[in-house]
Amino acid sequence: MSDLELAAPSSALGKLQRGRGAGWIEAVERSDGRELLMTCLAVDPRWDSQVEDRASYYAELCIALAVPASQIDPQGLKDDDARWLRFDVLAEMARRDDAEAIAILQDYVRPGPDADTLVWHLSRLPNGSGLVGLEQLIIDRFGADELAELVDDSRSRLPWDHWAEQIPAISRAIAAADVRSKSNRRSKPAPPQLDGPLEPILAFDWGAVPPKALVHRTTNTATGAEVDLIRHAAVGPWSPTRGLALRLLGQRRDPFAIEVAAQTFSTDTIGRERAASYRYLRDLEAAVTLPLAREWILADDDRSGVAATLMAMHSESEDVPSIRAAFNRAWERDWMYEICSLVEALGRHPDHGPFPELRMVFTDVAYSYARRRAARSMAAVDPDFSTAFAVECLWDCEAETRLVGVDASHLDDRITRARIEVLAADQAGDQAVRSAAATRLTDPS
Repeated sequence: MSDLELAAPSSALGKLQRGRGAGWIEAVERSDGRELLMTCLAVDPRWDSQVEDRASYYAELCIALAVPASQIDPQGLKDDDARWLRFDVLAEMARRDDAEAIAILQDYVRPGPDADTLVWHLSRLPNGSGLVGLEQLIIDRFGADELAELVDDSRSRLPWDHWAEQIPAISRAIAAADVRSKSNRRSKPAPPQLDGPLEPILAFDWGAVPPKALVHRTTNTATGAEVDLIRHAAVGPWSPTRGLALRLLGQRRDPFAIEVAAQTFSTDTIGRERAASYRYLRDLEAAVTLPLAREWILADDDRSGVAATLMAMHSESEDVPSIRAAFNRAWERDWMYEICSLVEALGRHPDHGPFPELRMVFTDVAYSYARRRAARSMAAVDPDFSTAFAVECLWDCEAETRLVGVDASHLDDRITRARIEVLAADQAGDQAVRSAAATRLTDPS
């Protein structure tokens, strides 16, 4: 998470750092818009650089302000988050046909941990523009082993399969990568048959998602003895077996392990055990978990975060005062994930809105994922949202926030309609936003 001290949320720089649409609009209109943009790109302003989107937001602003790609070149930057933010911005500029951005990205394709991501970015450009000449650069810069590793690490087999038809070195690299993948698969134990005894099935580590056939079997056709076996595993010492058992009990909506799952959060356990218990509680019926949420909402341990999630899923009108009290505490302590859930919980209760808490999150929060939740909730509970906030959502850094703007904005405003027309035609933009914008233009109701 970023330690950067952001500018005041009411300032033009603060809005731009947070990815707000209002910041984008102000930067285009101000004489110092370029300086504001470059400040955002000097040190990554995102609260969580792993998930928050700023690339297309800043790339569109670069184009609107006529900032050349050469000024975005991350050459010399030591901060990895800032480097990759610039790479991502260059990739979005390249997707919008910026030839200089393509050339800069290609020049950075050299041996090292960045190569596979850069090749992936370039392979996504329309009409193969990012791949022109890239194969020769790769052959010149990578040895045989490095090339095989690059192919193996790549997110897509494009462009490798295309190049292999003409370039023997790349064909050999693909073959070497395939050998490596088969070797890795052979080193893993074979899974048990899903129609066999349940004990070895529970003992096998299936990874994050168990097979659908196993879920179907244990949910719909399990015998009493098999249910007892699953329950016993779900309350035992932590292991992948317990994680699987919790997943299967959750699919059955079986609250047998609820006390053990609750203990996970009262002791602030982290890692796979916490994730499995969290998923289990989310899967249970509201009649079971809402009383827990009411009990835990102001707990001084990890249970309060779980309670916030459950309130977002199941809260009732009587819970609004508790949700607001929990929000005030979370805001004071900067408990961002809890804030996100409580924002969604408030959005369930239009009869009690509008909520000043939601407006405060929308305008002030550092985490753009929290703002998109605030936008969604405000659209449901704040009658002034469509006139006060929806239009700026059309320029927001997060696609889901732009979707809210598309749905909630009034088309009788010329600027609003023009922006939705741009979103509908933007082939480099988010597909869901493009589709929603096109639908809104043809069906404005």
